Amino acid sequence: MARRLWSNHSVSSSHFAWEDEACVLISDLDLEYANLEAESASLIGDAGKIMILTGASGFLGKQILQGLVSSPSVSEVHCIAARSQTSMEKLNANESSKIIVHTGDLTLPRLGLDITTARSLASRANIIVHNGTDVSFLKSYSSLKKANVDSTAELVRLAKPCRIPIHFVSSAGVAGFVPRNELPLREVSVAAYPPPRDSSAHGYQIAKWVSERLLEMANQQYGLDIVLHRPTGIVGEDAPDANILGNLLHYSRQLELAPDMDGWDGYLDLVDVEAVAQQIVAVLESPNVSETGVRAVRVVHTCNPGAFPVHELAEYLGRTRGKPLGALPMTEWIGRAMQAGMNEMVGLYLQEVTSKRLSW
Repeated sequence: MARRLWSNHSVSSSHFAWEDEACVLISDLDLEYANLEAESASLIGDAGKIMILTGASGFLGKQILQGLVSSPSVSEVHCIAARSQTSMEKLNANESSKIIVHTGDLTLPRLGLDITTARSLASRANIIVHNGTDVSFLKSYSSLKKANVDSTAELVRLAKPCRIPIHFVSSAGVAGFVPRNELPLREVSVAAYPPPRDSSAHGYQIAKWVSERLLEMANQQYGLDIVLHRPTGIVGEDAPDANILGNLLHYSRQLELAPDMDGWDGYLDLVDVEAVAQQIVAVLESPNVSETGVRAVRVVHTCNPGAFPVHELAEYLGRTRGKPLGALPMTEWIGRAMQAGMNEMVGLYLQEVTSKRLSW
């Protein structure tokens, strides 16, 4: 969401708890796809790449999907874990012969794929893009683990036999566990900055941290080519109802009043959803090897060079609207915004942030 999200945590006592979580997941991968041989490597030049995409019907996912469908180097996009009929209808509305939709769920074994389909994809796919996630800033790690972490392990299991590269859409929120004096976080591993032991808060960010570590271990142990994408605050016209920043911006404009955030710490780093998708697709087109030629873990940040201090929100909105906005204390602003239709869960989250005076 921002560059300095929740950066007051101690990192001294929590390292082994979360590191062990990733270690258990990587050690628990069975041989469900054993004895497979890659079928597609020699066919890319003629037929194009075969992609696997999760979260294809979501806010960012549909933009990634459009980019993949538009790419002449892509022949098939397998959209897996399409959870509902609505999701399938959205995907089929693209009317592209490149799109193959598979029903399922991030919380299921093989993400809902039957074993025959899963083995076929494991032997044919060229790249996996793991964008699917349960986006909730109020849920604990334990309630998000199946959808947001176990799904990553399932994809590592799928990728392992034929060493399919995995691109994982993480979050700049993992920088929230970095000490203030080491910010901003560079495009490096967050292994040295584990989350706090208490998983009741920051569950979404913790799940991203554990998934990143799991994928780094998959690179080290199995030679998987890994790219970790860390976008900051994604905004756009079709932002979902529960998007925190989308609600903050939308209702400030609608009310012509912004929350007074004087004294708040942190930065708002807003990036357009189309720009994030374009960068992800561009990175998919580029090789990912280190200077030594070894398969590597690459980290890619998508940031806005025009990031601004959070206490300048009203000023920022005034500039973009061409007229100044008034301001209200945050608690009062939340009440007004909820009366105007703001998502209740977003309101609860903002109230929690306000009561704990957490940094953005």
